[in-house]
Amino acid sequence: MTTGPITSPTTTTKTVVIGTTSSTTTKTETKSITTTT
Repeated sequence: MTTGPITSPTTTTKTVVIGTTSSTTTKTETKSITTTT
């Protein structure tokens, strides 16, 4: 552990491609996690 406030912004981008017999769906999820200790 360290003394003082620590801000670590983490951005995770997940791209999920789902292919079906009729169409293709692209789903993009963006997560922003900010941890302050």
